Amino acid sequence: NESYCRECVRNMTDKVLNAAPREQCYKDTYHDYGDRCILVYSRDDIIAPPSGENGGDDTPAERWNDKNVTGDVDDVRLITSLTRELLVQTVEKAASAAPRRFATGIMDSGTTFPMVRSLAQCRPDASTVDCLACLRRLLGVVNATMSLRMGAQINAIRCYFRYEAYRFYGGEATLRLTPPPAPSLAPTPAKRRSMSKLWAIPIVILLLAAAAFLCFIFCSRRITRKRRAALNHICTIKTQVKRERNN
Repeated sequence: NESYCRECVRNMTDKVLNAAPREQCYKDTYHDYGDRCILVYSRDDIIAPPSGENGGDDTPAERWNDKNVTGDVDDVRLITSLTRELLVQTVEKAASAAPRRFATGIMDSGTTFPMVRSLAQCRPDASTVDCLACLRRLLGVVNATMSLRMGAQINAIRCYFRYEAYRFYGGEATLRLTPPPAPSLAPTPAKRRSMSKLWAIPIVILLLAAAAFLCFIFCSRRITRKRRAALNHICTIKTQVKRERNN
């Protein structure tokens, strides 16, 4: 909040003014990137938009968590991949969030690893393009080796981001990332055999029913033909008897 931010900046200013040796106050450029706020002053024009396309030419300040992500190889791969995606989405969210250029995120890997939280911010006067370029330049510092770290804070004059495996900011995250759904497993050979047997039972029943139906039709037709022949024979006999009586 505003009062906390004001107190943070005041404390950092007092730190510079009371620095020993005092000549530190007269450096051409000074920056102090704290956990909650930053203080930068320079004889150069740091208010002007960056001259290059990479969001700035100042050297990023890096602070890394000493601990690495450990555990099962697949879990480590999943956690580092989701952490990278969390940072990418947080950076893009911050760049598009005018006028504050600020965003936070949280990632649940679905494992025993703690939730990872992220934060990204640019100077409020930065454009979407400049903010995104600045933050993406800092993301380039997180290479394949350093991505195993459990957290980091990368600062530049115009932007910064931070991520940790613990809560370091208040309020609700502006975005949430969860692991993709697990792919459905293919049935094992034993299951396939049991499924084949289950399918075979109704097929056999259908075949037997079809055979019985055909036999019924065949027998019915045969019986019908015999009945017709018998009736014709009876009719013939009756006709002959009538003729003999008439004669």
